[in-house]
Amino acid sequence: NMYGAENFTNLDIITLPKTSAWVSADVTSIAQSAVKSPSGKKYTFQIAAAKNDGIRGRIYSRESSYAPYVKATVNGQEKTFSVVADTYIRGGSYKSTNYGTSAKELHVEEAPVFTDCAIKYPEDTFNRSGVNLDNVMRTRITVDFTGLKSTDTVTDARLYVRGSATNEKPVVVQ
Repeated sequence: NMYGAENFTNLDIITLPKTSAWVSADVTSIAQSAVKSPSGKKYTFQIAAAKNDGIRGRIYSRESSYAPYVKATVNGQEKTFSVVADTYIRGGSYKSTNYGTSAKELHVEEAPVFTDCAIKYPEDTFNRSGVNLDNVMRTRITVDFTGLKSTDTVTDARLYVRGSATNEKPVVVQ
């Protein structure tokens, strides 16, 4: 399900700048949950448009020179956690395509709403709200928090991504 927001909790809102730069999102609650988990130390973050406003964003993948990562303060010391998988997903007629194996760029895109399109085109292209699903993309980044122990205290954790957007709009990290 492209709109599986029920599987993700909003953690932070960040703005991708017009020129490529590092930005970070607060993911402390996820790192703290990983401390408490006896297993399941991997977490997949989703980066999606904050609204249907025509954002076209690019984020560098783990295969690039600017791989995303999480930097956390654990027991008063800085610790870095690597991304172990990343991809972007796309809706509409592209929903079955796997973009995770070779992409050096990940995408965040949300088509603006076109109110008359929902009536004229099939539902696999436009949803009932008039959003062209071919132009809806979300980035997914999986981080491995293995190494955190139940006795650890995480006071801060930030997901760092390097990217840009053509129209400098906010995105939500889930």
